[in-house]
Amino acid sequence: MSSFGSGLSVYIVVLFIGSGLLLLTLENYYYKHSGAVKEKRASVLLGWLNILIGCAAGVLTRIF
Repeated sequence: MSSFGSGLSVYIVVLFIGSGLLLLTLENYYYKHSGAVKEKRASVLLGWLNILIGCAAGVLTRIF
């Protein structure tokens, strides 16, 4: 039975969640101030998608 710390799974989870947080904070800030509405929406969507994938990968790694 594999544990959460085995292999590259920890790095994958951290990278997905970290990149999602960066998208939600930094890019959202820049797009808000530049007036790019479509790009802001896309960065928010992709940020939440990265966080969701990271959390799902973490949970699935713990289960399997």
